Amino acid sequence: DWATPMAAASDGPFGPDPAFDARSISDTEISFDWRGPCSTALLYLASREYRARPGHEKAVGVYPYVVQAAARELRERVAAKRQLASLYETRVALLGARIAESERLGAGDCSPRELLAAKLSLERARVVALGIRWSVPDAEAALSGAQQATEILVSQRQFAARHGIRCYKE
Repeated sequence: DWATPMAAASDGPFGPDPAFDARSISDTEISFDWRGPCSTALLYLASREYRARPGHEKAVGVYPYVVQAAARELRERVAAKRQLASLYETRVALLGARIAESERLGAGDCSPRELLAAKLSLERARVVALGIRWSVPDAEAALSGAQQATEILVSQRQFAARHGIRCYKE
């Protein structure tokens, strides 16, 4: 029912909800036909109503062609993210496994900053890779950053293991 307000699924109290990703959106949610809650005519009329309220006179109107272009761009972004979602999940899982292995080898005691940086970078990459707010190039850049942080951590642990440097608890 279009009259029922939709919950703001994409934003939590601390910003974008990581659980809200490209796989959770149906094509009908991006539909802007005249009968739906996001019809271009309805959005235009709502923007005019908003501008008519005191204090909102300078608000920019939402014109139908802009809404249609935005919907088209969003559909393309979601389609691209859906195609790459399993690849991104695999990359994130592999990086997570490498971080866990480094942690098992004592990275928490030897390289706590690098471990934290790798974990934060990986979580950011997961959110960007699966979220619809970011483009495919943004996802690739975030995953590359997470891979680089993970490689720094792993290389330090491998160096320590090769040279017999033991800083983890026994």
